[in-house]
Amino acid sequence: MATLTITNFQEQYEYAKNAALNAIEAGQNVVLWGRARSGKSHLLRELRSHAEDNDYLPMPELSPGDTVKTVNMYLNYTKKHKWIMGSNCLDTLAKSLKYQPFVLINMDEFEYPKYSKLRSGKALV
Repeated sequence: MATLTITNFQEQYEYAKNAALNAIEAGQNVVLWGRARSGKSHLLRELRSHAEDNDYLPMPELSPGDTVKTVNMYLNYTKKHKWIMGSNCLDTLAKSLKYQPFVLINMDEFEYPKYSKLRSGKALV
């Protein structure tokens, strides 16, 4: 198997998009994981219609205090069994989704260049 090397934000985004589409087509739950400004929310918005057409629940990002009960509440309320979400906290995922199988798509390497800034607030671009 060939090793994939991702060198920029756009490659990361396209890889994540294709991986999420493949997971949805296979009926797998999906977590887009990465730091802020990595494109998770944008990709979730882009995939929302496709996810809903495939009977997926686009779930909100979990908060540090969320538990297995929180996830079950969302699923029971919507009567959905498949979901897609974004997250930037592996500890929360481990605690909240410990009984849920899912595909983890890593979007943590690159930030969207338009939103990357120095501490002064000045854009890098």
